[in-house]
Amino acid sequence: DSVRSLRTQLGAKMQYQLSDKTKLYSTLAWENEAKGKATGTVLGLDMPSPSLKGNTGIVEFGVTFTPSQNLSINLGATGNFGKRRGASANALISYGF
Repeated sequence: DSVRSLRTQLGAKMQYQLSDKTKLYSTLAWENEAKGKATGTVLGLDMPSPSLKGNTGIVEFGVTFTPSQNLSINLGATGNFGKRRGASANALISYGF
């Protein structure tokens, strides 16, 4: 079972300082999968090998809140369209010692 891939990504990220503790960000990117193949077996039988080649657009929005020097809270969402489709959300809390 293996996946082989050659992928490039080009994009831009913009950040806006809303206040001294809050920052908004957005990302817009284009991704090209030039070579992509997945193979696998089940009970010794070969599975169909889908092509992963194609273009995908990526859009991301989020906010980072830093209430103190050691604490950071990030909330964001990402959407993919084109060859890869879907959406995800994330939440991250970081505390440095």
